[in-house]
Amino acid sequence: MTRWLSISIRNSDAIKTDGNVVKPPNSSSHARRFCGLLLLYLSAPLVLVSIAQRAPSVNLLWDVANAMGYLALALIILLFVYTGRPRAFPAFSGGFFAALHRHFGFIALALIVGHTGILLYAEPLLVEHLKLTAPVHMLTGLASALVILLLTATSITVVRRRLWEDYQRFRGVHAWLSIAALALLLLHVLGSGYYLNTSWKMVALLLVCAIVLGFYIDKRYVHLRHDRSVVRQRHTSHYAVLLAYAPVGLVLVICFGVVIVYVGDTG
Repeated sequence: MTRWLSISIRNSDAIKTDGNVVKPPNSSSHARRFCGLLLLYLSAPLVLVSIAQRAPSVNLLWDVANAMGYLALALIILLFVYTGRPRAFPAFSGGFFAALHRHFGFIALALIVGHTGILLYAEPLLVEHLKLTAPVHMLTGLASALVILLLTATSITVVRRRLWEDYQRFRGVHAWLSIAALALLLLHVLGSGYYLNTSWKMVALLLVCAIVLGFYIDKRYVHLRHDRSVVRQRHTSHYAVLLAYAPVGLVLVICFGVVIVYVGDTG
């Protein structure tokens, strides 16, 4: 992965907003640091559910499916940080952040589909939880999945332009639907209470969400101006694919390995 992240970029590509050419940031270093931090962040849910009063394993498919669900939750929370607008780190172009947000959304939706599909395959009777008579926490999970599907579909450029001529109106609707999706997802996760089976684990999750949402609301509605003093590397939007999919793929592989050991220890 380090080899893939060795990005070679010309000095002339980095220009401040005042037009003065300056020495560009070390893009390879930024990419590796971002990838490493993302790996640590995405691994946090796995660690959280695995420590202190670890829930007993059900079976391989069940635990893998739920690991995918927690990974989707982590990505959805991260989408409130990397909203598509430029951030100070990594110091890449605005197009990179727009692409990163889009790919994170696609991955989160794919993980949710995988989470649901594998659970239904492992336990077909769970189809009863897709009906209106299902427990509340299952209905909120289903509602969250449908909202996330709606968010993803309406964010596709062709669809968005057909539905909203005003981009700012789209952003407003997208923002509130995103908050609703996260709230429903939290009700689903906390209501199930199987893997997050202690009060402190639940409080830790809620605290992270509160901090991230506070940051999001501040950037979205309070401090609207972006820091234009950051020297950004141009033509980096295509790196979003690697920096989105590679860490998630690696964490999935790690999850699968941990679950195999987990099932073996409790089997």
